[in-house]
Amino acid sequence: MPVFALPKTAIRKMTRLESKIKAGYYALPPTVTERILSYVTAPHGGRIFDPCAGAGVALTEIAEELDLEPYAAEIHAERSMQTAEALEHLMGRQMAHIDQDVHTRVVHDTYEHVDMPKDSMGLLYLNPPYDYDHMDGRMEYAFLRNCRPLLQTGGLLVYVVPQHVITKVKVRNYLASWFTDIKVARFPNEEYTTFKQIVVFGRRLPQSITPRPELTRELKRLGEIGTALNVLEIASKPVFEIPAPTQAPFYFRSKIVDPDEARAEAEEHGASGLKAYEDHIYPQSAFKFG
Repeated sequence: MPVFALPKTAIRKMTRLESKIKAGYYALPPTVTERILSYVTAPHGGRIFDPCAGAGVALTEIAEELDLEPYAAEIHAERSMQTAEALEHLMGRQMAHIDQDVHTRVVHDTYEHVDMPKDSMGLLYLNPPYDYDHMDGRMEYAFLRNCRPLLQTGGLLVYVVPQHVITKVKVRNYLASWFTDIKVARFPNEEYTTFKQIVVFGRRLPQSITPRPELTRELKRLGEIGTALNVLEIASKPVFEIPAPTQAPFYFRSKIVDPDEARAEAEEHGASGLKAYEDHIYPQSAFKFG
């Protein structure tokens, strides 16, 4: 007997989102990951979240190089398993000192169903699906808007999107409202040709501000100039420092309860033998017949 069921509207939304993510997923080239890493340092450690992790390649490389604790969401089943395997290998190497099961770090679901504290991530790596959704609009904007609250004040956004996306009013206004020290550069020529992607860096402000018109105009201009935009090169020294992690209690889990996992956990801890458990799973009818 099921212990949890999703509403039909949620099921429709997940099906719609999964089809979008399958169509709009593009992995970050390793050459670009190397260049991104040259801009960042994390002397105090911290956490990184990738809400559209794919196979976990970029997430793993960034987490390993900066010694950050990695967390991920990925709705595609096979890619979610690949992310878990990649993090398992990582944690078996230099991150073996972190005492946490890798399976608690990857949620096979949409990022919207991940439960974690706000302001808890030092680095938000955001390479969202490149697509349009009739309910959410540009998915690049939806991911930015919905995941920004997870980033702690002073935390770093690494936003990988097609160049034209930052010409959109909502995107450039949001970036200008919530981030400072914004830097924009495009992929190297060979990688840029297919999807014309750029990398946007920015540090999160404590609270939103009124967007400065000159900044939003500049973001629009950078989105329109094509190959005239500066190429992301290897930085001579880091530009951004990840802040020390917040000390508040941290948790990372799915909001959706899997019935089989719930039963297994109840049996493992002895809860399945309790009367309260039986009454919850097999409630007695309130109606008497006869």
